[in-house]
Amino acid sequence: GRVLELFMKPYQVVVWGATGFTGKLVAEYLASNIAVRQPSLRWAIAGRNYDKLKSLQASLSSSLPSVPEILVGDSGDQSSVDNVVKKTNVVISTAGPFYLHGPPVVDACVRFKSDYVDISGETPWAKLIIDKYHARAEAEGIHIVPMCGYDSVPSDLGAYLTAKQLREKYGEPCRTVRGFSLTLGTFSGGTVGTGILMDSKPELREQLKNPFLLGGMTPSGVREEDKDITKPIYEESVQSWTGPFMMAGINTRVVRRSHSFLDYGKDFSYNEVALCRDERMAKAMVRQLSASVEYRQKKVSDGSLPKPGEGPTPEQRAKSSFKFFFEGKSESGKTTKLVISGGDPGYTETAKMVSEAAACLFLHKKEVQSLCKGGVVTPAVAFGDILARSLVENGIRVEVDGESVGGCAKL
Repeated sequence: GRVLELFMKPYQVVVWGATGFTGKLVAEYLASNIAVRQPSLRWAIAGRNYDKLKSLQASLSSSLPSVPEILVGDSGDQSSVDNVVKKTNVVISTAGPFYLHGPPVVDACVRFKSDYVDISGETPWAKLIIDKYHARAEAEGIHIVPMCGYDSVPSDLGAYLTAKQLREKYGEPCRTVRGFSLTLGTFSGGTVGTGILMDSKPELREQLKNPFLLGGMTPSGVREEDKDITKPIYEESVQSWTGPFMMAGINTRVVRRSHSFLDYGKDFSYNEVALCRDERMAKAMVRQLSASVEYRQKKVSDGSLPKPGEGPTPEQRAKSSFKFFFEGKSESGKTTKLVISGGDPGYTETAKMVSEAAACLFLHKKEVQSLCKGGVVTPAVAFGDILARSLVENGIRVEVDGESVGGCAKL
């Protein structure tokens, strides 16, 4: 039944929120990369404003062979959302804040049996859809996969591949994975706005503090090593100062959910920090992370922080990059190291990650179903090696114990 339905829908993939800052980059990636690999790709761009969609379509068609169709829909009108979602196998949503604008889209995906990926970094949003839709999506073979951008694909795949490497190399389960992030980049107004929303609602702020909000609670409850890192620490293992990483509160929750499905090891723990030049930079990170909502709102209104729809220029993105180091340890102290690196993390590579995650669903659905039946799950649980392989084939670098994974022979 499901296979027949897949062929009956007019589109394989629709980009929802295509005229937003990251939405445009996703549309460009689909047109310039996935549609070139898959010339028969049937796809569409969707959003509220027909004129903006038309000009995006024109800019894509002037330089690229694959032109998407246009669908108009508004998350404030459920029937118009339904009308878009029922026509596609997969929805890529780039329209945040997801906690506000996402529910009608996921609701339609579950009713019309369309798979879903997004670029959210909002753990309360993931919690909301897990509670409401996980059981039904799992039972009906629908894959709902939030957090498919820079938060949290590198952390989630990094922890997954590190634990896998320990098992394959030493035959031992994983006890800990530590992530060390080195990020050079700027952020968009959408990201700033989402952060302000999450911190300004007391009930959401409370959820953000829970290390096991998305599952994976250990038998012994919350241990010291599960708590969020909030101060500068000199890390002997990497001989560097480290500070709190602004994405850690998202990524750690996602990795713990993955572990609850994939079982990396009985007492597994994951945490991550940002690598810093010196102690001063580590202290600055602590201050940045504790900036008040009022302070950030003031910075948006005076132009120091970007407004929604604004973001880094192509030149700024070209100079941005990320490198994520992972260190895995088994119970007996055996170690393995892994590095994932790429270009501009927040936008260029986020567009690549979410597009490749969607492609796993519309090009390799059978393979995905053999890994994971369905449900509201994480990138590692839904896609595992399939996504790792696609990303390496498209320019993301993965090195295991100092060896580059060329052609992904090791994955």
